[in-house]
This record gives sequence, structure tokens and C-alpha cells, in this order.
Amino acid sequence: MSPGRFAGLMLKVGCIGFGGGSALIPVIEDAFIRKEQLDTKENYDKDVVVASITPGALPVEIAGSLGRRNFGRAGMVTGAVMMALPGAVCALLMFTLLSTVQSQLLREIKIASVGISAFIMFLLVQYIQNVLKLAWKESKARLWKTVFVIAAVFILNCGKNLYRLLEIDRKPLFGISTINILFVVLLIAFFKGIGDLRFRKAAQEFDRKNLLKDLGVWFVFVIIFMLPALLAGTEVLILAGRGCLSAWMSFGGGDAYLTIADGLFVESGMIDSGTYYGEIVAVVNILPGSILCKTLLGIGYYLGFSLNGSVLTGILFGTVGFAVSIAASCSSFGLIYYLYDSLTESKMFSFVSRWIRPVISGFLLNIMLSLCCQNKAAAEYTDISSSAILTCAILLAALNFLLEKTGKVKNLWLLVINLAVVFLIL
Repeated sequence: MSPGRFAGLMLKVGCIGFGGGSALIPVIEDAFIRKEQLDTKENYDKDVVVASITPGALPVEIAGSLGRRNFGRAGMVTGAVMMALPGAVCALLMFTLLSTVQSQLLREIKIASVGISAFIMFLLVQYIQNVLKLAWKESKARLWKTVFVIAAVFILNCGKNLYRLLEIDRKPLFGISTINILFVVLLIAFFKGIGDLRFRKAAQEFDRKNLLKDLGVWFVFVIIFMLPALLAGTEVLILAGRGCLSAWMSFGGGDAYLTIADGLFVESGMIDSGTYYGEIVAVVNILPGSILCKTLLGIGYYLGFSLNGSVLTGILFGTVGFAVSIAASCSSFGLIYYLYDSLTESKMFSFVSRWIRPVISGFLLNIMLSLCCQNKAAAEYTDISSSAILTCAILLAALNFLLEKTGKVKNLWLLVINLAVVFLIL
């Protein structure tokens, strides 16, 4: 694969990258590992493991790692940027419209989210099916163990979304966060591999030189975007500092980042609460790409726009937020990746590689619950009941399976069909 084709394909994946980080894992794997055979499944599994246990934008980290390993540091930057760019461009356009014309755009956004969520559910179920098929090929015992792990992770993780969906107003019995479950998996893996001599060698084999070069690239990347914005206001320095901090604290996925960003930007008074939840959060949840990248871009845009009412200032600050989100994510990924690189043959890594996909499948089931909750919330923008909207999304997801199996319809066309249907019905 040429660097140009890599960039183009990563951009294409970014265009259909709805549903957050975990939802993109099967999409990236299908495009680059199965079809293009750009890299090995083992290397990709390592990317998934490292991205899952580090803070930041998971799909951006994986895209940057694929580019770094196959095309050097230029590929690292290209992969990460191309993955996040489609969602960022669309978000910036919507933020611009919302901040200037205040049209009925929010209603259209909520309606579109129903069709998009159906498409996401279709992708997630496909991924889980593939995990079960691989387990079945190995053995029947392996299949049952995989089913048990998926079910256990889902039950432990789903409490909050399940209670929201059922409108139960009390603390859920189970609601263990994604990062805590991953921590337990890694703790088990650690005890599996304790005593392994490779652990003792890891610190000595740690490639500090290349890590520092990678970090230097990301530092320059942010500076390039920051210099024009500095001419509009020094507030961009606060944006960059808090943006990095928020990204490095963002364990647990996109929803967790929204809470962190609230604490650092809303509670501090940098962004108004109405703007944050009414416009930024509403937009980022229905567009492709990382929630972290789009949210930090939105925070940058509205911070810049509030300085002088200029869209240009908003765009300059927004691009800084976008650059910081990518650089902070990939730098935290790199810190862990270089350590893992010396542990690829250890018992710990073998255990994690073997079970990370069933664990992720459990998280994906919880993501589907979250999407169902979003669909019910869209009812207030239509004349249709929440249950009817939820049924519509589920039927659309089933239609996606039918079209993909019988007509071999491509993913992009499935998404277009979904959007057309929901706008006709709702």
C-alpha cells in the first residue's frame, strides 16, 4: 500500500466512524488488516490493547500506530489526522452554523442520530459475530468461555445505561467503568506472567530515543497550529494546557471525557453550560470520529468565538483544540506502546491478546444500550413516541444485515439508506 492510499483509506474509514472508539475497532481491522493486509493481526491486537488501557482518542491512537509502524513518523501523523478529520470538519461546520444562524439544525441532528445509531448497531453486532466465529473454530469449550466473558463484562458494565433505558431512577446494582474492568483484566494478566524474565528486561529494552522523537513530532504539530491562534488571543495557551490535561485524564471512553471536559472548561467558566450541552455535546454525538477530538475542537471554537464574535477566531482556536486532542492522545499511547513492544512474547501479553476481543465485545453490547438511550431522547424533537423511535432504529439495523448479506451493499450506502429512511419517517 502506498502512503497516499493509506491516507485516503484512513480518511474513508473516518467518514463512517460512528459510535466512538470501540465501535471503530472492527471497521479499522476490516479495512486495513483483513482486506488490505497492511499489517498482521498480532500487531493490530497489540494496538487495540494499548489504546484500550491508555487515555485519549482510541481510534486516533490506533490509526497513528498503524501509520507509524508502516510509514514512519509521517505516517503516524497522517493516520491520526485522517482518522479524526471527517468528524472534525463536519463538527466545525455545524458549530459555525449554530453559533451564527441558530436554525432548526438541532432537530435535524437528533433525527439523523436515529439512522446513524442503527448503522452503528449493525457494525457492532458484526464484530461480536466474528469474535464468536473465531472462538468456535478453535473449540466448543473456547466458544463457551468467550460467551461467558462477553456476558460477564456486559453485566458488570451495563448498569447505568440499562437503568436509563428502563427509566429506573436509582443507583444501578452493577455499573463498573470500562477502565476498571480493563484494569482487572490486566491485573489477572500480570499475575499470569509474574516471574517472566521479560518483565525484568523491559525497562532496559525501553526505546527512549524513538519515544522522545515521536513526542517531539507531536509537540511541533501542536505549535504549528497554535502560532496563528496566538495572534488572536493568549487564551489559546490555557486551551492547550487544559486540553492536554483533559485528554490525559480521559480514561473510559467518550462519555467519560464529556464529564472531564465539564469539570475543566464548564465549571471553570471558560464555556457556558448551555453552549456545552445544548450545542457541543448535541453535535459530537451524531458525527463520525472520536468524541474527545470533536469536543475539544468545539470547546476551542466557542472559546475563540466568545472573545470577539469572529468565526475566524473560533476556527483558529478550534483547530488548536483539534491538534491538542490528537497529539495528547498519541503521545500517551506512545508511552505505553514502547514498553509493550518489549513484552510481545510475554505470558502477560499473550493472555491479554487472547481475551481482549471478548472483553471489548462486552463493552460493545453496552454501547448499543447507550445508543438506544440516545434514540429515546430524540423523541422530544418529533411527534413520535420514544418506543416507536427505538423500534425504528432496531428494524433499520436488521435491514442493514439483510441488505449486506443479500445485496452486498457497502457500508457507506447502508448509512445513506438509513438517513434517508429516518428523515422520511420522522
